[in-house]
Parts: sequence; C-alpha cells; structure tokens
Amino acid sequence: MPKRPVRYEKQKKARERALKERKALSYEDVPLEQYDQEEIKLKRPPKKVIRLLLILVLCSLAVILWANRESLSPQRVGNWFQNTLLGMGVGSGYPTPISGSEVQEGNFQLLDYQDAVVVSDTSFTLYNDSAKELAQRQHSFSSPVLRTDGSLAVVYHQEGTGIRIESASETLTSRNLEQKIISASVSSSGVYAALTQSKNYLGELTVYLSDDTEKYKYYFSEWYPVDISLSADGTWGAVTGIAAQDGTVKSVVYIFDFNQEEPKAKFEFSDNLLLSIRCLESGNVAAIGNRGASIMIPAAQEKIDYDYQGKTLSTFQLDPYYGMVLALAQSEDGRNCTVVRIDNQGKTAMEYPVARKVTSIGYNNGVAGILSSGRIYTYSDLGEETGAYDAGNDAKKILLYSNSQAYVLGVSEIRQVFFS
Repeated sequence: MPKRPVRYEKQKKARERALKERKALSYEDVPLEQYDQEEIKLKRPPKKVIRLLLILVLCSLAVILWANRESLSPQRVGNWFQNTLLGMGVGSGYPTPISGSEVQEGNFQLLDYQDAVVVSDTSFTLYNDSAKELAQRQHSFSSPVLRTDGSLAVVYHQEGTGIRIESASETLTSRNLEQKIISASVSSSGVYAALTQSKNYLGELTVYLSDDTEKYKYYFSEWYPVDISLSADGTWGAVTGIAAQDGTVKSVVYIFDFNQEEPKAKFEFSDNLLLSIRCLESGNVAAIGNRGASIMIPAAQEKIDYDYQGKTLSTFQLDPYYGMVLALAQSEDGRNCTVVRIDNQGKTAMEYPVARKVTSIGYNNGVAGILSSGRIYTYSDLGEETGAYDAGNDAKKILLYSNSQAYVLGVSEIRQVFFS
C-alpha cells in the first residue's frame, strides 16, 4: 500500500490538534456508527436565569390581566361563553318578520357589535347574521326605549318605572324603580344607571351594581337631567341636563366618577340643545346637539366643538370606537347633506358633500353608509361613492355591522344587505 505524502500527515495532525483545543470534532472526522451513538449534552441555563425569566413572564401576565380586568370579569366571561354557544347555528336567512306591530328607529340596534336587536311594542328580539332568533322575550312597556353596550342591553319604560337588563341568553334584571324613568344606560360590566324624576329635586341619578344594589346617588338642583351614558367598565359616566335662561336653552354635561361624591367635571353649552351623549373607549365623551357637536376631554377639562354653521342635523350615529358620524342638511327638507365624522379625540376625520336626502347613517371601519330613498350608498373616508344597493322602499334605519354588511329596519321586517 503506497505511503501518503509527509505533508498530508502533518496537516492531519495539525487539524486534530486544533479540533482538540476547541473540544469539538467535525462530523467528517467521526465515523457514522460512532456519531449515532454520541450523546449530545445541552448545557442548561443557570437556575437564576430561569427564575428571572419566570418572574418576567408572570409580571407581564399580571399586567395584561390588570389592564383587561373589566373584560375578564366573571360576568362578562360568562356572558361571552353563553352568547357564543347560543349564537351557534344557522337561521333561515333574511328578510325576517318583526314580532309586534311597531318599532321606533331608536329601538333597532346592535348587540355584541354583530347581532340585530329590536324592541317592538310587545317584545325584545335578537337575531344573528343568518336571521337565527337568539332570543325573544315579552315586555309590558307602552313606551319602551332600548340602549345597548357590548353584549348587554337595557330596556326601560319611558315615563314609567319598569326597567330590564337583557343579555342574549337571559333577562338579568327586571324591576320597578321608585320614580318615573327619564333615561337609563347599561355598561358591559353589568353596572346600570337610571335618571329619574324626584320629589324634592329636578331629578336623580342612581347607579346600580349588577346584583341590583345601589352604588351611587346624585340629586340635581340646577339642571333638569335628560340623558345618561356609562363607560364600558361602569366606573364613570356622563349626564346631560337643560335649563332655560333669558329665552334660550342652555345645556350642561356632568362627568361623574362613581367613587367621588361630586361630579369631577362640568361643561356648559349656550343656545345648543343636547340630544344624545355617549362615553367613548378613549375616556372622552361625545355629545350631539341641535346646533353643534362636541367631544369632551375630562382629563384635560376641555372640550372640542364642531359648529353646524347653520346646517340642520338630519341624522347621526354615536359609536364608542369611531366617535360620531353626522349628516348635516343645507335646508330643513334634508337634501344636499354634508357627511362628517369626528373621531373620539375630537378630530374631524372626514367631511364631504352628498347630494342626497339622508334618513339614516352608519359607519364601520372606513366605510360610511347612508340611507336615501330606499337605497344604501357607500362612501370611503375620502368621500368617494363606492356602491349603491337596494334597501327597500320602506327602509327606516340601517346598521353597519361590518364594512361590507348592514341590517335594514323596514316597517314589518328586518333585511340584510351585502356590499360588494
């Protein structure tokens, strides 16, 4: 057998020596059968490092749970679980008839941001997006009013004493209050509140926990309370009030922290009758008036006003995430509207003319929908018309539950429209 060159032997010895110094062997230097039997030992990180990583993970988890403590409350988790199970299944599709003989436009809203809830003169009814009936419960209110927040709804008897808190799965509260109800609101956490008449004052605010125990009370002595909205967690809220002065109507907004005896902020409005109010996810408050709209920032004790500049408010939508969407007409007949969206920080996010009479308006994720003469017209944030769809000649109100789908309230039925 011929001998290998001396240079090769020297190179081999040098390579082996270098590999031994690195305490490693290349795969090509180990026979296959030996490599298969080789035990690979991984060096475990020190126990101190493991404990530190575990502490960091637990701290991060604790911060997440604390930040979402209201969303993860037992009641909300239970409601979500029950509603998810209840919502399974497919209905016969839209259109679907309305139970009862009459539905006011304000009593057609979204529950859990995706299901259509309607309160007629006889019942509370809930449908999913395939028209499956998730709930139908009778009520005895001659003038029912519906308000929703997340997966909960409050139905109350205006100028009566009856009030009910509803979820998809059950009636959580059904009771009569001592005084006649002016307005009411419910939070996603189950806390609810009512503005009522009063024997010795201009009105009363009472806040109740989900078990119906009284949490907070306030008596109004300067302003007549008109409307109320609660934050999603139920820890604070806003109330509008009115008063007459020198022949004009003045309005006020009180901001309440229910852990403090007195209001933490107060905003006054001259010659502007506030019609509706909503607490926003940003911690701010939106108010719609007959002459202007405002975003109030309680933390800074300031408000940002949007003046209608003589235009007539045709219709509007208040949303905790998107702020407010307005249709302002050039004249009282409602034609030639300007569509405006003011976000929850008070910024005018869009503003463009629409040469139509707008009877209902909705907004969802970059798409505005307006109802005009039985058709839904969709627009982008830049004011570009993106589609036109039949809604029915008797259409009264639309609800956009996504940027491509809407529910339509007709005289005797609910319909569904898909945007292409």
